[in-house]
Amino acid sequence: MKRFRSFLREDEERDVEIAKLTLAEEEKAIIDYTLRKEDAKDPVLKKILDFLIAEERNHRQMVFEWLNGERTDPGKPDESEKKEGADI
Repeated sequence: MKRFRSFLREDEERDVEIAKLTLAEEEKAIIDYTLRKEDAKDPVLKKILDFLIAEERNHRQMVFEWLNGERTDPGKPDESEKKEGADI
């Protein structure tokens, strides 16, 4: 794999490895929360776990997009989101 990344700087390679590790950790968290939800009996706890699963999926998606070259800041509003009254 390194020969295909020879055009990347060392820092960029390290960031890609960090992102890959993070992606794997997010996937593991999704699996863990899903298994806990399956074992849980309390409906409120199941809803909490559903929320956590959705959050981890969102995190996984952000990292996946970053790996695919989308280097957007997740803290900034999406350009497609318009503020109310902005089109006046």
